[in-house]
Amino acid sequence: MDSVRRMIHDLIDHDHKRVSLNFDQVIRIDSTGLGMLVEGAFYSVKPGGRLNLYKVPCLVHNILFTHRLLQACEIYSSEEEVIAAFEKSAAQSTTQA
Repeated sequence: MDSVRRMIHDLIDHDHKRVSLNFDQVIRIDSTGLGMLVEGAFYSVKPGGRLNLYKVPCLVHNILFTHRLLQACEIYSSEEEVIAAFEKSAAQSTTQA
């Protein structure tokens, strides 16, 4: 978990405001993992970013729902959806500026 935490902090610190995590191989999540996600979500929001998850298995999704963490992260079914959401967000930011 520390490596994931460090990776999120490094990306945000180097001005990558949107971070996506692939949960395809995650079969369960414990309190340490939940804490890491909450910390990552809060850390990414400070500079105006967002933490996204994709390919989240049903069991993990249910745990996130139970602990009311779904509002902390956006969840997508595929990497393509995440990229499309990033592009849409970037286009909206450009037209508003």
